[in-house]
Amino acid sequence: MKAPALVLSLFATSLLGCGDDDGATGESDAGCARNEECADLVGCTDDRCVNGFCVNQPADELCVDALGGSCVPEDPARDLRGCIYTACEEASCAEALTDTGLCQVGRCDGDTCVAVSTCGEGESCCGGECVRCDDGNPCTTDVCDGDGCLFVPAGDTVCDDGDPCTLSDSCQEDGTCGGVTCEARGLSCGPEGCGGCDEDSDCMAMVTDFGPCMFGAANTPAACTGTQTRTVSEGSCSLEGTCVFVDRTETQSCRQEPDSDVRCGADEVTAFGVCDYESTCDEEATQERMRSIFRCAGETCESREVSDPRDVRMCSRDTDGSACSSSGGICVGGRCRTM
Repeated sequence: MKAPALVLSLFATSLLGCGDDDGATGESDAGCARNEECADLVGCTDDRCVNGFCVNQPADELCVDALGGSCVPEDPARDLRGCIYTACEEASCAEALTDTGLCQVGRCDGDTCVAVSTCGEGESCCGGECVRCDDGNPCTTDVCDGDGCLFVPAGDTVCDDGDPCTLSDSCQEDGTCGGVTCEARGLSCGPEGCGGCDEDSDCMAMVTDFGPCMFGAANTPAACTGTQTRTVSEGSCSLEGTCVFVDRTETQSCRQEPDSDVRCGADEVTAFGVCDYESTCDEEATQERMRSIFRCAGETCESREVSDPRDVRMCSRDTDGSACSSSGGICVGGRCRTM
């Protein structure tokens, strides 16, 4: 499909490097050293650093959400920015996006060709088939990994193993449900379950180990501290002479290891310093800036100064004709020459 004239105009202007100095041509005044510094937040532009300047070049081939996409870096008059789709033909749409391996067919949604799943509610596409990944086991998390269903142990969650002679049932590491036997608590098991108590002290309490530390939000100081929990099962003797157990959760604080490399804040950088020219006639040099990173040291977020290639960049100047000595020398081609 022919790209809109606006896109071609922007593309040409970007390549030729002409236009106003306010960056509207696709070339930014901001100095750059790496392509990553030139991201313009438009998903379909090819963002590159060329000779120290950012060039954001529209690329229709990056419009892959549907067929017939064109990249528009910015069109204030039509309030457009990014990929636009202007036409859809049913036959070509079906041919392009129908994929039995992904359980999808291509259909026109107005002027846009989109992929529509052939799976019903509650189904997922596994190995090219629509299936329900549900083994009926509350102690597994049921997922599809692309080739088939996986049933992953769900971890330490409450369940019921159906055995009246166990207490504090929970999901085990192998994905099964189990509990602590009456005998392990020093109790007998009858038709109503564990029993045989005369007083509360006959009902042996059980305490699990503390679980993993759940840290705060990533890339913030909260990432250095967290909490971990454990379950305490306490019993009391009922009037019928049976133990009744109630679980409660205990929580304690925890922290990162003292020598951890966990990020707890965004990098901070200073402005680039002056260009470090060695002599009056030098035309090329480097300039540097300082970078501080933030990492957890136990429960404290500490800053560290580091050396990073992104913090050194080239700079240049034209010194031809500049005076360089008291004897009348001038700079020529980066060297001091006496005329």
